[in-house]
Amino acid sequence: MLSEKLLDNGRKFPAKTAYIDSKGSINWGKLVKLAKERAPKYKEAEGWIFPLSGEKSISLLVEMFATLLSGNGYCVLNEAFPERRLETIKKLLRERNKTCKRQSIATVTSGTTGEPKVVEAGVFSIETYIKGLCEVLGFNEETVTANQSPFYFDACFKDVLASIYIGGGCFLVDKALFLNPPALFSKMAEVGVNTITWTSSAYSLLADLTDLDEINENEDIRHFCEGVKVVTFGSERMSLRVLYWILKVFPYARIFQLYGPTEAIGMSTVYEISRSERYEDTIPVGKPFGGAKIFIRNGEIFIGGSRLSEGYIGNEKLTKKAFPVIENERYFATGDLGHFSLSGDLVFEGRKDDRVKRGGYQISLSGLAGEAEKCEGVTAAVVTFDEERQTLKLYFVGTAGVQVLKAFLLKTIPLQAVPGVIKKLESFPRLSNGKIDKGKL
Repeated sequence: MLSEKLLDNGRKFPAKTAYIDSKGSINWGKLVKLAKERAPKYKEAEGWIFPLSGEKSISLLVEMFATLLSGNGYCVLNEAFPERRLETIKKLLRERNKTCKRQSIATVTSGTTGEPKVVEAGVFSIETYIKGLCEVLGFNEETVTANQSPFYFDACFKDVLASIYIGGGCFLVDKALFLNPPALFSKMAEVGVNTITWTSSAYSLLADLTDLDEINENEDIRHFCEGVKVVTFGSERMSLRVLYWILKVFPYARIFQLYGPTEAIGMSTVYEISRSERYEDTIPVGKPFGGAKIFIRNGEIFIGGSRLSEGYIGNEKLTKKAFPVIENERYFATGDLGHFSLSGDLVFEGRKDDRVKRGGYQISLSGLAGEAEKCEGVTAAVVTFDEERQTLKLYFVGTAGVQVLKAFLLKTIPLQAVPGVIKKLESFPRLSNGKIDKGKL
C-alpha cells in the first residue's frame, strides 16, 4: 500500500509540495521520479532490509522510498552510535537477509549503552497502523505535519510515512530550531504546518524556552498557533503544566495523547484531551485503535492485534520472551504498568522498573516527578534512584527554588519519598530523539 500510495501521489499531486527540509522542498512528482530512478539499485535483492545513513533530509527520504519501491525495506542508522554498535546492527541485518524475504522496515530501540535491539516491522503491519492513525486523527490530503523525530525512530512513522498515505505535506524540523522557538514557529507558519506530532519532551523543551507574551504579540505566530488543527504527544510522560501550556498556545487544536512501544509498531492507543476537564493527576492514554488490542495481567500492559512487529532481529530467545502466546494469540509484554478507568480508557502508571523500595515504601519515580511538577514554578521534573546508596535524586527546570520545592514535597508526600538530592537545571540533557538523557543526569 505504501508503494502504491507513493506512486499514486506522483500521478494525482505531481506539483503539490510533499516534504520540506532546511535546504528546500520537493513535490510529489519529482520525489517519485527520483525514488523510481534509485529503486534499481536495490532491486537485485528480495525482501532485504538495507542499512541507510545520513542526516534527516529529503535526499535520505528518496533512498528510503526507493527501497520500498524495489520491494525491499530499510533501517536508518544513527550515525552518532559508536562504530562497534553500527557494525553489530549491520551484521544482524546481513544475517537476517540471508534467510528472510519479507518486506520490512527496522528500527533500533537500544539507548546509549548496551547491545542494540533491532525491531523488524513488516510493511503490511506498518500500513495497518498508519491507516488507523490517519482515520482516528482525521488526517487528510490537506494535512501538513511537522516532523520532529529522526528517521531512525519509529515515531517518525506518524508524520513522514503518514504523509504518503494521505498525500499530505511534511516539514522536517531541524533540531537546532527547537532552541529558537520564534524561528521555529515562524518557519512552521511559512510552510503551512497545521498538525504537530511530537514527543512529550519536545513540548517540554519549547515550554521552557518560549515566552507566551512573545507569541501573543507576534501577529504571524499567533495566527499560526490559532490555525493548528491537531496536536499529538506521547512516548514519555506528559507534565500537566506543559499540557496546559499546549492548550494555551494552540487554542483551537484537537489535542491527543498517544501511547505505544516500538515493538507494537507505532502508537497503540489514543486519548483526546478535553478542554473542559481539569486534569489533576495522570492523563489517560485512551483506547486501542488500528487493529491493536490491550489487556492487563498482574498490572502489566500487554498489546496484541494485527500489527505487532516480527520481534528482534537475530535474537529469537528475547523475541520469544517478549512476545508470549496467550490463549492462542501473540502479544507483546510491554513492561509497562497500567489499569483501565471507569470510562474504559487505559491509564499508564509507569514502567515495572520505575518502582523502587525505600524505607519500606514502594515509590514510583515517574509518580514522584509528577508530584514535584504540581509545585508552582516547576515546569518539568525527573527522578532517578541510586540503588547502591538508596538515594532518590530529583532534577527539575523552572522558576521555583530548591528549598521551595523541598518544602512543597515535605507537605505532600511521606518523608521516606522525599528525594535526598534536589537539583535545579537550566535544561535537561537530551538524547537525539528528544527524550531526557537520564544517563547524563
